[in-house]
Amino acid sequence: MVKKPFTHRDPQDVSDEQLAQEARGQLAKNPHLQFVAELVAKLRELGLAWFSPEHARAVWPTSARMRWLAQRPDLRQRITTQLTGLPPNTARKKSLDFQVELIDSVVEDGDIDAREFDLAFDPCDMAVYGPAEELWAQFRDRMPWEDDSPAHQKLAAWAIRQLLSERSAFEGLTRKPILTAWDVRTSIDARLWQTKMPLEVRVAVDEARLRHEKSRPRDPFHARHELAIAVPEQIVANIPLRELTLIFAAAERAMGIEIARSDVDGTYDPPATLDEDWKGADTALVPASEGRRTSPVAALAGTLSGLVSAGSGTHRLDIPSIGVKERLTG
Repeated sequence: MVKKPFTHRDPQDVSDEQLAQEARGQLAKNPHLQFVAELVAKLRELGLAWFSPEHARAVWPTSARMRWLAQRPDLRQRITTQLTGLPPNTARKKSLDFQVELIDSVVEDGDIDAREFDLAFDPCDMAVYGPAEELWAQFRDRMPWEDDSPAHQKLAAWAIRQLLSERSAFEGLTRKPILTAWDVRTSIDARLWQTKMPLEVRVAVDEARLRHEKSRPRDPFHARHELAIAVPEQIVANIPLRELTLIFAAAERAMGIEIARSDVDGTYDPPATLDEDWKGADTALVPASEGRRTSPVAALAGTLSGLVSAGSGTHRLDIPSIGVKERLTG
């Protein structure tokens, strides 16, 4: 599901302070918005080449960003004044289109650079009023999961910690953690855990488990106890980042974000329409073409056909969400 950006009910009838309070309230009650805002701020701080200010401005130009803030003339005035030097009262009275054109002109004429432009937009405002799903998707799609450089490991460890945290990076905000320790631990393949995590870490976990059982025999040793020893920094330093993408897929589901993407991160990219290879498969399964991905319908049907081993006749599998009826012969 796509979460719509926040809008005020009566922006014309309330003060700037009241609008700011409403936006703060929206941020406070939505952990996913807090995390997306934190992520934008962290990416700016790290200054990674694949998420440069130039890239951010190309993806979210002035016109898009200022339209996110259409109901917040106070924020548009502040940004216009900060970037162009236009006096506050004059900047406030100008139309949104005028503000956009003026800001673009000072950037394109070289009076300010892309970083100054990007920093003028508060991450919290971007998450609340902008498309939080797109902000998140840009991170997931552009993160070089195959590159286990220290900078990328640092970012991944920070992200895992924030997903587990009850405290926002922004002062005064708390939240229900987006992921539990169980979510994180079960998103890592058990064989990888046993073969990649250092022996001393696994020994420390075992020793802690035994001490816990001795001192508190009625209380189970949970994944949170394990991750208090095997901390995110150790995890990302020993397990390839590509193998940790399921943690971020779990976070995406927990935040209620659904974004189609390629198989590279372990998730399936659903087709907008049925491929020609399996259209009209009402009477028989049609194999996928060589080099093409097998359809989810065909994969499911192949699994079920192995289960239909007794008796004879025709069994029909209806899949209304896809609109295809497959016949399996037992």
